[in-house]
Amino acid sequence: MSEHLETLYLRGRVVTPTAVLEDGVVVVDGALIAWVGPPRTPPPRAGRTSPRLPHDP
Repeated sequence: MSEHLETLYLRGRVVTPTAVLEDGVVVVDGALIAWVGPPRTPPPRAGRTSPRLPHDP
């Protein structure tokens, strides 16, 4: 049985082993963390189709 897992874009305070982003984004693709960074830096391959992130004006 195949299960479709969606891509989630989460925005908020992100704590990593090397940094704290007070306003960061985590992109979760299926069961994997695909990207972490500031909201104004698009994830790789986002191009023109990047989604509106939570709380974007």
